[in-house]
Amino acid sequence: MNQYTMGEKIRKYRLNKGITQDALAAELHVSSQAVSKWENGQNTPDISLLIPLSRLLEVSVNDLLGGDRKHEFEQRLMDAENFNDELALLVVYEALKEFPDDEFFLYQRANYEYKLATRNGAQRGSSLRYISKAIHHSEKLVEKFPDNDNYKSLLAHSYFAIGEKTKALQATCSIDDKETRDHCVESFSNPNEVRLLRQKRIQVLMSQLIFQLGKYNTRESIDVAYTLADAMLGDDRSMRCFYLWRVYLIDALWHLDNGNIDLYNVKLTQAYECVKELDLFGVDDISCRAKIFDGLSISQIQRSQASVKEFLYEFLYQPRLLHPASIDLRCRIVQESINCHVLNKFFWERYYQFCKDFICKGDYFSNYSTGWHITDEEFKQKMDFIASKENAYLYLKENEKNEVEQLISTGQMRGYVASVGDKFFAFCHCGNKESFKQYGFKELSFSDSPSGAKILSIVEILIADLFKGCGLVKKLLSYTLEQAKKNGYTHAEVYPLERMHDDKEYFKELLECYQNAGFTLVIDRSNETDGINYLMRKEL
Repeated sequence: MNQYTMGEKIRKYRLNKGITQDALAAELHVSSQAVSKWENGQNTPDISLLIPLSRLLEVSVNDLLGGDRKHEFEQRLMDAENFNDELALLVVYEALKEFPDDEFFLYQRANYEYKLATRNGAQRGSSLRYISKAIHHSEKLVEKFPDNDNYKSLLAHSYFAIGEKTKALQATCSIDDKETRDHCVESFSNPNEVRLLRQKRIQVLMSQLIFQLGKYNTRESIDVAYTLADAMLGDDRSMRCFYLWRVYLIDALWHLDNGNIDLYNVKLTQAYECVKELDLFGVDDISCRAKIFDGLSISQIQRSQASVKEFLYEFLYQPRLLHPASIDLRCRIVQESINCHVLNKFFWERYYQFCKDFICKGDYFSNYSTGWHITDEEFKQKMDFIASKENAYLYLKENEKNEVEQLISTGQMRGYVASVGDKFFAFCHCGNKESFKQYGFKELSFSDSPSGAKILSIVEILIADLFKGCGLVKKLLSYTLEQAKKNGYTHAEVYPLERMHDDKEYFKELLECYQNAGFTLVIDRSNETDGINYLMRKEL
């Protein structure tokens, strides 16, 4: 290390901060003579003082050590290259110990690892070790410096060297500079692959263009998106489904904003039909007839991104799509796309997210582990707890989340869910009546059971607001009763309690569903509580 150069740096940074030698010495608990010797190049600070010194001068340790030191490594690297790549790589490793975040040395490490892996005569074991390192370090470079095409090119070549041709082509597609991209492709692709890759690039640009046009949300931009699709896709139905469902969705919202409810509903339905049709194609490749994509298939352009699941995700998170005009479409979605199945330990986090997004609202706490609203006393206790503890809200949420995981994973909490993919839209909390009594549900013990009966207690049915009044309660209840009969239950019970429902229309829907499903009134406790409080039973 050049002591005089480092001393000059300390003096320059000290003067820039307006700190005297005596003041710097006092802060570092050394003598002023020691600081003077540093600046005159007669000595250097102890290594333990580098971090506090850099903080006082507000510079990095690398700045204090750098300059000539980094130049020294660069010179050593140039000299090492004249001998062999192994020696050059060792110099790079040594440089990174002192300059671990230096972009130049990070790139040279991956570059020399790639060279050593692909050189003539390299042994297989050695080559695999080096290429694995080159891929790992190239991925880190691309992640840290996503705009550098040279790093993407190195990653693509490294993938190709280990036989990962698909990944190599994917990395190549992300290269922005045409000349770099073409050179990369031609080095490891045959003519047909080059053509397919160029078509893939067109597809990426087209997707980006349609997406940007949609963001403008004007009549003109939406019309241009339609025109672009017509010009490039022709009559290819599968490709049109892939691209146009988002445009239809944007168009529907535009018509809603402009008061044209009929066209709003038409476009919304067209969006759903597109993704429904594309979803029905399944995983098999669907050849594209559009000339610009001749030779490609839906799977090659990532068709999995467009599905009923994704449409419903967008549908759910846009409150404007709750407009009454879309009720027929929501009913259709319930019948065609939402499926019922058992809640199991693999779904606990999805269930928690469902409650968080659609059931628990505002600052009013709900008990995720039962689906019931908490009592006034419990609410008061939790609010008192919040007032007494910093970050109490987050603490409570984490506790509730852990409770849900434990109850579902241990089988104490059971029931059925209605979903599309990993999105939940409804939950029926139910289980053996005798088991519920053990967990302290006193509400379930106010009736005598028929002799020898095995009773399924349906404690709660939770529905996302979007699908209330759309037949989802009926669908989930019907599935629940069907499964109960298969599992040997002789009866099912429900316990409608009006005061537990803020949404009176939804409570009315529940009662009608129970009645239509054949539940009859067994006990009326309405005179003991605020509002309707029934026990209803059905023989299976």
